[in-house]
Amino acid sequence: MALNPLYDRLESFITGLQNSGRVRIPQSEFRFFDDAVPQGLVDKLGPQNLAPSVLDFYRQVDFIELRWTSSDDFDWKFADEDTDLVAGGLVAPNFTALADAIASSNGASLIDPHNALDADEHSALENYFPFDFRSGDYAVCFKRENGAIADQLHYVDPSGMGVAFTPLGVSVQKYLDVGFDQFFLNGWQRAMFGGDAKRREEIEFYVKQLGA
Repeated sequence: MALNPLYDRLESFITGLQNSGRVRIPQSEFRFFDDAVPQGLVDKLGPQNLAPSVLDFYRQVDFIELRWTSSDDFDWKFADEDTDLVAGGLVAPNFTALADAIASSNGASLIDPHNALDADEHSALENYFPFDFRSGDYAVCFKRENGAIADQLHYVDPSGMGVAFTPLGVSVQKYLDVGFDQFFLNGWQRAMFGGDAKRREEIEFYVKQLGA
C-alpha cells in the first residue's frame, strides 16, 4: 500500500540494496506521521519561521536511520584497498528532537551529544539544526537567520580544529534526489556539492558497482 512518495522511495531504495547482494544493512528504520506533523510540535517552535517545504518533508517521514556497509560476499574493486571503507547512510533526527533543538537554540545537543566540543564551538552551533548527520564527523544542517529557517542546507564539519561551515546551496528535495543517486555513500556531500574532485571520482567508482 502506498503511504506517501518519500516513504515509498525509501522502502524501494532499501529493498534494492538488500536484494543487490553487495551490502549489509545493520540499521534501517523510518517512521511516518499518519496525517500531518502534530500541531503541538509546530506550536513548540513558537515564532520560528520554518520553511513550508521542510515541514512537508516531516509530513512524510518523522525520522530516518539508515546505515549500510559493503558485504564480504561481493567481489568489490577498491580505489584504495588499504584505506577505503565502502559504506553509507542517511540519519535524519525525528521532528520532536529537531523542534526541541530549534526552540531552545541548541543545535549542538544533536550535533555533539557527547560534548566533545568546547563552549565556544557549541555557541557557534546554536543556529544550526541537523537534517542528516553522523556525530563527531559531519552534520548537514538548516540554518536560522533573522528568525527564519529556510530550505537551504549547510555542511558543518566539527571534526577538525574548530567547526567549519559550508553552504551547500541546495534544498532538502535536491539533497535527497542527489543522495539517492549516490547511494548516500560516505562523503557524497563533499563530492557532489563541496567541490572535492578526488572524492567525486571515488564516489563514481563505487556507484558504478552498486548500480551494476
